[in-house]
Amino acid sequence: MRAPLSLSAPPVIPPTVWNMEHRRFENRGLANPPLSPSSRRAIARARLCSPPPSRPPQPPTPCPPMVQPQPPAQSVPPTAPANILSPRGEVLPDSLPIGNAPQPSSTPSTTSAASVPSRSEALSDSAVPGSMPHSAPAPSSDPLAAATAILNVILSSPSEPPAPSTRKTRLVLPPNLPEAAAESLEREIRQLGTSLALAIDDAPSWDAAERAMTAFPSALYRLVCAHVDRMPTLGIPKSNAPSSTARGPRLHHPPPVTRHHVEHRMESALSSLSDMQRSSTATHRSLYRARRKLGRLQKAWAHIEVRRMFVPNERRCVEAIFRQAAGSDPKPSTCDIPLTTLTDHFLAVNRPESPFVADHPSGHRFVEILRGLPPPDFSAQVLTDISIDDIEDALNRANLTSAPGLDGIPYRIYFRFRLALLPLLHTIFNRCWSSKRIPAPWKTSVTQLVYKKGDAADVSNWRPLALQTTLYKLYASIVKARFSLWLESNERLSNSQKGFRSFNGCHEHNFLAQSLLDTSRRTKSSFFAVWYDLRNAFGAMPHDFLWLVLSLLGVPGAFLDLLKDIYTDASTIISTPNGTTPPIRQLCGVFQGCPLSPLLFIAGMTPLINALDAQAQLHGIKIAPDTYMSTTAFADDVKIFSAIRALHDTVLSFLDWSTMAANPAKCAFLPVTYSDSRQTSSPLTLAINGTPLPQLSLTDSYAYLGVREGFDFTHTRFQLDAKLHSMRQQVTALVESPLAPWQIIKALKVYVFSQLDYAIRHVKAPVSQLKSFSSFVNKSLRHLLRLPITATNEFFCSPPSSGGLGLLPMDELRDASVVAHAFQMLHSPDDTIQHLAREQLRSVIHKRYIVDPSALKAGGDLLLQRYLNGTLHEHPIATIKTHHADTSSIWSDLQAALRRYNLKRHPKYVAREMKMHMKLAHAETWSTLKDQGRTALLHGREGSKFLLSGCRLWDADIRFAVSARLNQIDTRSVLKRRRLRANASCRHCGSASPETLGHVLQCCSHNEANIRARHDLVLQALASSIRNAQPDTRLLVNSTAADFAGPVLKPDLQLIDATKKAVVICDLAVAMEDDQLHDGETVFEKTAKHKMTKYSPLSRHYTNQGYEVYSCALVYGSLGSVAPANHNILTQVIRLSRPAAASLQYAISASWTCPSFAGHSVRQSNAARLIAQVPPGPPRPKKHFPRWAPLPSLDVRDSQRKAIVYISHPFR
Repeated sequence: MRAPLSLSAPPVIPPTVWNMEHRRFENRGLANPPLSPSSRRAIARARLCSPPPSRPPQPPTPCPPMVQPQPPAQSVPPTAPANILSPRGEVLPDSLPIGNAPQPSSTPSTTSAASVPSRSEALSDSAVPGSMPHSAPAPSSDPLAAATAILNVILSSPSEPPAPSTRKTRLVLPPNLPEAAAESLEREIRQLGTSLALAIDDAPSWDAAERAMTAFPSALYRLVCAHVDRMPTLGIPKSNAPSSTARGPRLHHPPPVTRHHVEHRMESALSSLSDMQRSSTATHRSLYRARRKLGRLQKAWAHIEVRRMFVPNERRCVEAIFRQAAGSDPKPSTCDIPLTTLTDHFLAVNRPESPFVADHPSGHRFVEILRGLPPPDFSAQVLTDISIDDIEDALNRANLTSAPGLDGIPYRIYFRFRLALLPLLHTIFNRCWSSKRIPAPWKTSVTQLVYKKGDAADVSNWRPLALQTTLYKLYASIVKARFSLWLESNERLSNSQKGFRSFNGCHEHNFLAQSLLDTSRRTKSSFFAVWYDLRNAFGAMPHDFLWLVLSLLGVPGAFLDLLKDIYTDASTIISTPNGTTPPIRQLCGVFQGCPLSPLLFIAGMTPLINALDAQAQLHGIKIAPDTYMSTTAFADDVKIFSAIRALHDTVLSFLDWSTMAANPAKCAFLPVTYSDSRQTSSPLTLAINGTPLPQLSLTDSYAYLGVREGFDFTHTRFQLDAKLHSMRQQVTALVESPLAPWQIIKALKVYVFSQLDYAIRHVKAPVSQLKSFSSFVNKSLRHLLRLPITATNEFFCSPPSSGGLGLLPMDELRDASVVAHAFQMLHSPDDTIQHLAREQLRSVIHKRYIVDPSALKAGGDLLLQRYLNGTLHEHPIATIKTHHADTSSIWSDLQAALRRYNLKRHPKYVAREMKMHMKLAHAETWSTLKDQGRTALLHGREGSKFLLSGCRLWDADIRFAVSARLNQIDTRSVLKRRRLRANASCRHCGSASPETLGHVLQCCSHNEANIRARHDLVLQALASSIRNAQPDTRLLVNSTAADFAGPVLKPDLQLIDATKKAVVICDLAVAMEDDQLHDGETVFEKTAKHKMTKYSPLSRHYTNQGYEVYSCALVYGSLGSVAPANHNILTQVIRLSRPAAASLQYAISASWTCPSFAGHSVRQSNAARLIAQVPPGPPRPKKHFPRWAPLPSLDVRDSQRKAIVYISHPFR
């Protein structure tokens, strides 16, 4: 046996605490720490509340920029609130420092430093929760030594480590962790893991191995925290001083206004307003202006904060915008119910109401059904040892943002250092697997309460989520994968149970429900259905019942022992802001939040589902030849139909045997009866424990799996009214929010349109309703992008790869969803659903065609395909009926959609391809527009990325780019075409050429400086990227060859590799986008060919010297388009990496729009300044213009300068 690990006691670490803002440890040994900017803002606000002084204050002394000036000396100190809290929670001074009052000292205090416990000391106390032995190691400056010392203490302790009782703070790595620091940390983690793996392998008993497993999370937590503690510079904002390393020029604007810039301006405005209020010479006008300035800065600050919040947490930001627009209060994020009430509630809930009796008379038929199952013949792979591939797959599937348990270590830490931790995890998991046990701390979870709805003071309105140790969740996910493989391979789960399976069962259950209702309407046959709601289903299933069911299913005994140990002595701690409860035993139910729990629950529901399936042929519905069904289930959502009384008795027997209970008030019963083809009321009533079930009328509906089911087809079609109304409000809230245009478009796609992705498959909403919503969205987008009403809708609907926004109209989105849904049902992995879909198709054909049933059945899928493609009437066996009495269904909608979009049935079509097909149709329509579609074919994917990601552009730049691509910029040529101007000549070039957008951006002599600067900026960025990628080659930028005797040729880039005798001659060109072909070539190809022809003499010169010459041209559009050949030139010829080339193209594409728009804005503002110098003339009569009409150009004559200044408003 190896010697135990031991290290000498290391020195003490200086006192530090964790900085939550910068994600790092900081020394907090200051007697009077300096105030933060937010604290200074709070002090300034306090000044506003103080009364003015009795005499004018002395002028403040000048101070350097970005430093808060001290208040002037006063005879009477101003009053302030007793306790002022800054936004960071800091307690501010009771009174403001006045005059020569002592200021906070910046020198550290030894006393305070010694009194503040460090994070490392706190971690050493919490390495193993509870009391530690007296030989606990002192904090060490070596993180690995400190972590190893903790392991030694735990491994050498004769007593078992106490159970954890508190949850550690979530461990987060600094986002700016240097690469060298990350490598050092990974190396130390690997050393720690190796030592711990040897200790687990050498452990003679499970108790010794369990001790080592328990010590690992605390040691890893200590190691990471202490390692970050050694790097005090992490998290400190970088200085604004220029870096010594050349990074190349920026290709796009910085953020319009930085957060720190506005923050300091707001502090200055607060201070100025405070001083002005104290001054006796201040006028009402000056105070009004100061308040206005402060209000504008506060509004700008709020806008910046909203945009910043969108980047790390989109959902939280968007939900806050929606909630504010709806005027609703935010949902309670924390539970304020007293701990005693919570303890009593969960003590009662986490134990069965009555003991489970395995041989209860009501359970005999369920036991006999399970015993009649064939023996399992697939168990070999389930019982094999856990491999490293299994662990790596579990890490890759894990949700890295999931909250950790008591240990505080999230998935992201294990994923970040997975290469160093995989051997240790392999050792730990295989020891647990072979011993069929898990460590005791893994069995303790912390339960967070998540608000559902209703009264927040009612415990039942809070959903308990068990947050367990991340190591356990990784292990449980591997066990779950093995268990799922065993259940599916041995056919232990019925296809009637679709919950938590490998396929999407909600769509299939809704399709079955709609098909049954359609059949009842079509054939006028009786139909009965009952929906059940089980009370606390996941938390009420008895453990003894679950183990009995698993054993009857044939689960191997060793695997069953492993599952039993997970729930043996399991407990949970309820965490609230008021504290935590004592550990509460989990005596029944499965953990809500554990990866294994859903699979265990649906396995426990198997007796009920199998018993209902066994009665399908006798009491169920015939949905296809030799195919009967009587129930559908999605986890605990159970539904039965047809001969309802016998099936209802089976459900009651299962509830009685399993001691589980239903909630009669949330159940529902729908009877549909016919007499002589007329609907009649049904006298049938059903009850649970004497409580009758609510009975639905023919116009009522019941929400099942997200869709309301009811017999009245017309009534259920309008169930999306409330949702569409709410989505209109959300669209309005987003468009009016401070978010950037690209953020709003992304929010529309992800958080608004996605709300109907599921429901629109199953609800046939009126087309007029969907088109009305799409029209509203288009109007909102025009307002957002400042587009006129003449702008085409095809731009909004075209895919981003074609330069559009990718927002399909809602009616087309439903068509795509219906087609995809129908094809998925025709090729469902469930054979029953396949048979049902084909039988439904045949029923529709019989209603709409005169056809021989035997011939239709013999024709198989070929005739069904003919019907869907609209060619069945061409076949001799079928004749279309002039009149039919068939009802509308998914199959009639499918045929219409296929005919509308000229599609043919093929299994490979899915929703994504259908939506893309429709978007490409819009892109093609857009490209056929003579005016707005001239550049549509040239934008492409790389030239349109900035529309949906922003690329740090100003809002006006994005709006200008969209308007320019649609030719909606009010140049004089456009104004003349709209008959709003008499001539189209350029305002600077005179009558030499018309003022088109291409002339302004490419040829106008007035913009020559901007055009040249745009070219040079991109050229510098290209040169910088090439130097970084190929430092050993010689790069000439805008230079002539040294020994070239021909004409003066200066290509933009010459890349000379002397060792390989290769030369790359590359020129940068900018062309105006035009979809017209020039001698069979696009404008990009023609421009590139012209450049290569221009530098052909230089190419021959290098060829004569023995070089291998590559002549090429990088061509970009003045509206941000990218030539398709550019990517291959950058990666294959210039040899940049693919990510670097993609990032460079993205930045260049976005940068084109900035200088052009800025140049026009500058010219406009200069003209405005000239107008300000002209003496005011007589007032001009007001003119009223229609909405979206361009404002007319104004000619202002300056008699002194003898010049005419033309002012127009093309960019709004």
